[in-house]
Amino acid sequence: AARPLTPVPPTPPPTLVPSTAAPPTPAPPTPAPVPDTTLYSATDAELLSTSNGASCIEYGVVQGDAAASSAYIQWTPNKWHDGRLKIGDGDSTGCRVGTPELYEFEHVCLTIRGGQNGAACGPPSMVFTGGYPYRTSTAIVFEGDRALTSEFREICVPVAELQTAEWNLERRHYTGYFRFQKCGQSGPQPQYEVQELTLLAPGSLAARPPTPAPLPDTTLYSATDAELLSAADATADVSAVDCCAADASATNSGACPRHDAVL
Repeated sequence: AARPLTPVPPTPPPTLVPSTAAPPTPAPPTPAPVPDTTLYSATDAELLSTSNGASCIEYGVVQGDAAASSAYIQWTPNKWHDGRLKIGDGDSTGCRVGTPELYEFEHVCLTIRGGQNGAACGPPSMVFTGGYPYRTSTAIVFEGDRALTSEFREICVPVAELQTAEWNLERRHYTGYFRFQKCGQSGPQPQYEVQELTLLAPGSLAARPPTPAPLPDTTLYSATDAELLSAADATADVSAVDCCAADASATNSGACPRHDAVL
């Protein structure tokens, strides 16, 4: 006779052992790129008002007219004080709430003029100071292609040139200052006049269209111009006087080759 089948007991479910491994740490979000930020401008009515201007501009005065875009901040330091442009975060400073950190940007650009003003010591210079503990950046000296002149022009300084091995310019919510430095303890001091101060985001300066090269001085006609007064230039019945009044057909035909300058 056939043996009866022995029933097979069911397999128990596996025992789950809780994992002791720490969950993976999510990657921090990539911060959004900072936009170009104009801190101070000749047309900035808030800055140039009595209430806010007094808290942002130290040892300097506002000159000109903001409504006509001709205002500027003028500093002539003395033996006790540099000219200072303050960057704060509101609270007790009352100046520029929420100002971004300088190290997040690539360039500091100033529309500036000025110069030695009779000062006998070194060329004008600027530093950035602040943070906690209080620190000072590398000095930017206005000389060479950065020399100050009597005309306003834009000078852009890489933020990396201001940074030091000990300080990346982070303020940690403490006040910061652009300081336009004094020169010695006696005698005349350099003068600084600033129309605008802008922080440029990484890549912003490189993305600007190139500035066209300045045109050279061009003499079109001269009483000593042998080429113009030669018989060859007077061909096609175009004299020196006729050439000046010639129409485009004369120019295009080569009869008046000096008419290629664009005013």
